[in-house]
Amino acid sequence: MTTQSRRRHVLAAGHAPDDSPEIDVVEWHFFASATSSRIADDPELFEYLTENGIPYVIHLP
Repeated sequence: MTTQSRRRHVLAAGHAPDDSPEIDVVEWHFFASATSSRIADDPELFEYLTENGIPYVIHLP
């Protein structure tokens, strides 16, 4: 996935739809990879989420 397509995905999936009263907030969760122990493969992803007001939780191994 390219950086640009990842950003489009983040913006599209990062917010609750306006017409969905059942969803109050969308929150991204990140877990360490079982094989590499890395969390996310794009170092700018967390900055991008923050800049766009999308909350996230990092689950440490």
